Amino acid sequence: MKESKRASCVAVVLAGGRGKRMGTTVAKQYLLIEDKPVLYYSLKAFEDSDLFSQVIL
Repeated sequence: MKESKRASCVAVVLAGGRGKRMGTTVAKQYLLIEDKPVLYYSLKAFEDSDLFSQVIL
């Protein structure tokens, strides 16, 4: 029986920019939802997933 090799997948989160069109003084990725920045939720979702071996910000 052959051993299956699981491919290594990396998640790359692009979180740059200023969000000028939104018209806030804080960049969108740092706006708070329930006392945590929006960026936290994206990173946590990738980190908790079994699909990715690495998360790059």
